[in-house]
Parts: sequence; structure tokens; C-alpha cells
Amino acid sequence: MQSQTLPEPTTPPGDPASRDSAFGLVIHGVALKLPIPMSLSLGGGVMVLRLDNNNTGAVNQWAAFLNLPMPARNSHVHDVDGGNPWCSFGHSGYPLVPALSGWHGQVWCVADATADEVAAARDAAGGTR
Repeated sequence: MQSQTLPEPTTPPGDPASRDSAFGLVIHGVALKLPIPMSLSLGGGVMVLRLDNNNTGAVNQWAAFLNLPMPARNSHVHDVDGGNPWCSFGHSGYPLVPALSGWHGQVWCVADATADEVAAARDAAGGTR
């Protein structure tokens, strides 16, 4: 079996990229051994990749591959009174993906909330509930 080299996906300048181009870019990243996204949403000029829970390193790798700004931890705590409080780690907005003309992207994962984040969220909600 011959080895195949995947061509780098490109979009002519000024032409909006297609969903096929966006999907091709993800396939290219996976072929380069980036972690496989847990979910992928492509539509309306927006690409959203969700990586495995607590895998902030994978989020950073994909952000670098897509030439997006470095991700950050979102301080909003979800399920603050539940048994599994969490935050998101990734992009809070949808920056442009330079390799996909006209497309915006977001890469993120769920990250366990720290005790300090949970305490701060409870304080902001008016103390312990």
C-alpha cells in the first residue's frame, strides 16, 4: 500500500470557504495526529470543535493549528451546586479561521471547576445555598 500525502486545504483569497473545505481542514488536522474532536459542528460559516473533557492541551493544539487566539478558561461555573461543577476552556467568541476565508471558529472543552471557582460562583450568587 502506498502512503498518501494529504494536500493542505486552501481557499482562494476572497472566496468563501465551503463546508467541504472546513471538514477537509479538520481531517487534515486529524491526519497530522491532532486529537480527534469529541464533536464537530459546521454550518453558517462557523466551525465548532469540542474536545474531550479536561483536555485543555488538545484545545491549545487545535487553536494553534487553526491559527486562532490562544484559548482561556471561562470563569462561569456550571452546575455549581451539583456533584460535578465545571467551566469551559476555549474561545469565548468566534474568531476568524485564517485558512477558511469567511469562517469563524471555536475550540473548547469542559474543564472541572476548581474549589476557588466554585466558592467565587457561590459568593456571586449570594453565598452558600
